[in-house]
Amino acid sequence: MRTRLLFILLLCPLASMSQIKNLQDIAMEYVKSGQFKQATEFISQTEQLDADSAEALLTIKAYCFYKLKNNKEARQTLTTIESYDISTPESDILNLHYINTDKDFDLLKERSTELLEQDPQVFYNSLKILSEKDLRSMAQNLENNIDTLDEDEVSANKTALAVIYFAISDYQHCYNALSSAIEEYPIGFSYYMMGKIKTQSQEYISATAYFNQAEAANFKTLSLYKDRSTAKGLGQDYKGAIEDLDICLQYEPSAELYYLRATTYTALMEYTQALQDINTAISIEDTIAQYHNQKGIIQTNLGNYAEAIMNFQTAMRLNPNLNYIDNNLAIALEKAGFAEQATTHYQKSIKRHPDHADSYFNLGRISYDKGNYKQAVKLLLRANDLNPRYADTQYLLGMAYIKIGKADKGCFYLNMAQENGSNQASQAIQTYCNTTPEPQISEEE
Repeated sequence: MRTRLLFILLLCPLASMSQIKNLQDIAMEYVKSGQFKQATEFISQTEQLDADSAEALLTIKAYCFYKLKNNKEARQTLTTIESYDISTPESDILNLHYINTDKDFDLLKERSTELLEQDPQVFYNSLKILSEKDLRSMAQNLENNIDTLDEDEVSANKTALAVIYFAISDYQHCYNALSSAIEEYPIGFSYYMMGKIKTQSQEYISATAYFNQAEAANFKTLSLYKDRSTAKGLGQDYKGAIEDLDICLQYEPSAELYYLRATTYTALMEYTQALQDINTAISIEDTIAQYHNQKGIIQTNLGNYAEAIMNFQTAMRLNPNLNYIDNNLAIALEKAGFAEQATTHYQKSIKRHPDHADSYFNLGRISYDKGNYKQAVKLLLRANDLNPRYADTQYLLGMAYIKIGKADKGCFYLNMAQENGSNQASQAIQTYCNTTPEPQISEEE
């Protein structure tokens, strides 16, 4: 059916924009499925039947030849693009790659800086069409030749170098280049990259500060607001995160953004608003396991345990390997009164995620409630090793030790829980740990 429709389209000597778009979509289907040879054959056929329409496909053709390692044809296609004056950001990057392979390092430095200054985000996005190997080669050659630059050109080239490293997620080398260039060559995208790097290193306050500088430098993109919302959320500035997500949703609503705002409202314990957002996300895209998992979490917090169980089961069907889904389902089952089934899922969660503290804590709590204090101690010790700042674990561990007659150890953990803010531990310490024996009065006294 597609072949027949394509033939009809190709018979039109003057293709409309919608027809050209159709041809691009067909070519890109081949590319997305890795059928690069078929894509070049399709474009060559288009050129024979309608050369004007084929002009819009030349960048795709050059890219396919690059992927096929047919460098001669790729270069020839790029020359044709240049002669037609129809360059695209992607064809510019392919040309930059061949400048690098030709070892024309002066031109490499000049063109990379030009592309950076035209639009740093477009430069970054286009770089990602190249393989990591080719990007590393380009970065290494730029870095090796920076010393040959005039002093006033160094910072711009280091920034271009940083963008290349950023495109392959090499944040350490990106940071090294940026840290010595950002003051002398301050552009919004540099601050944005620093914000992303600081987020990766879990420095969320610093990350937010850099994102703010990017915004002040007029880098006001959806990616900025989305990434700043992430940094704010991880830094527990949930209201600030929602403000940024509101901006994103105003201009480009999507299932992912509604999901992210739902998780943030969940952190704020505003479960009604969270439920509204997650329902919207699922109405847009209902095959994402994480969305159903989040709805289950929200329903659990609302006390709607039956609905939560169904949500978690849906998430498991969509992705049986979803992180912590067994633990989440177990919590809902336990609250709904199905303790044995919950225990089974806690055990599955531990088997799948042996470093997840919550599942050990939950099983330890169940053992404690059943009076199996030795088993509780074993499980709660493991939970505390994995998360030594969770006061509930330390309180319950302290009480379990006291129940088996080990008051010294029990009081040690109760004091630890108290330091981490547990009021229950403070009361328990007064009962079990602050008692002193009655003084013995001798007959002589």
